[in-house]
Amino acid sequence: MKLRTRLFSILLTTSLIPILIFSVISMSLSISISKNDIYQSSQDKLEVVKAEINGMLEKNFNTLHMVANQPAVGDFDLNSAKNILVGAANVNSDLVIALDNAQGEQVAKSNDDAFTNVLEREFFQQAMNGNEKYVSDILISKVTGKSNVVISTPVRDRNNKIVGALQASTELSKISDFVARLSQDGTKVYVLSRQGIVIAHPNIEYVEN
Repeated sequence: MKLRTRLFSILLTTSLIPILIFSVISMSLSISISKNDIYQSSQDKLEVVKAEINGMLEKNFNTLHMVANQPAVGDFDLNSAKNILVGAANVNSDLVIALDNAQGEQVAKSNDDAFTNVLEREFFQQAMNGNEKYVSDILISKVTGKSNVVISTPVRDRNNKIVGALQASTELSKISDFVARLSQDGTKVYVLSRQGIVIAHPNIEYVEN
């Protein structure tokens, strides 16, 4: 090989190596920055979604606490309590609200579904133990057979003694409708239970399965 050719090859090689190293480093940095941007964007969306879902829960608990604090509810004046439950459910149409006595018997309801006993249900026991804001795992309704989530709070008499519980149930399909509205711009929002079970998803089949 001629000297000129060898020199050219050496010069070309020594010139290409820094370029290749620079290209690899630039590509790695670009991928890293892109990943960080996607992660940050997802985190930002997650915070928005958390705020939306917490807002929904807070709204429902506010309704429940307002109803539980009505004297007619604490006194178990069932005719008046029924009217109060119906009025509250009309404002929050996704909820079915029920008043339970100390034995777990449902005695008033915001709709015309049959009454049932919820004595063994965790949400009832939590309310009777003074938990002001309890959210259940997925439950199968004893009346409708549908999957739902129940929130509960204690009911107290005029002496501040716990005499029952107020519960509000929401079908999983309605929660899925809610997260479907939050799923946009290529982002899918879904909610998991404490056990990692899908409670709400834009694709309702994931919830049913």
